[in-house]
Amino acid sequence: MKTNYAAVFIGAVAYWLLGAVWYGVLFRKPWMALENISIEQAKSMNPVLPYVITFVLNLLIAYALAQICIWRNANTVGRGASVGVLLWIGFIGPSPTPPTCTKCAPKNSSQSTNSSPSPAWS
Repeated sequence: MKTNYAAVFIGAVAYWLLGAVWYGVLFRKPWMALENISIEQAKSMNPVLPYVITFVLNLLIAYALAQICIWRNANTVGRGASVGVLLWIGFIGPSPTPPTCTKCAPKNSSQSTNSSPSPAWS
């Protein structure tokens, strides 16, 4: 199976548009607050460069996903869904775990009953 470059391009455009709607329309204010960006700072930034960089990175993501689909022979909806589930389990699902585990650890050594540091999950 060969890479479908039109599908890669369309996937990158769709991902880029979804990000523009998500961060630019739906959740602009919360996102700017989390990034500590004021409206004045946003207006002073180059308006084109972030969009170009994001689109190039979206092309890279879409191309990599196309290569994974080719490698796994994901040419049906079921196989494509299984690749999506596998990628989610392997990369997206575990990503919030380390910051969450650090919240479970003692804040200072005086709270711990033993002298050796213990992992957050024990």
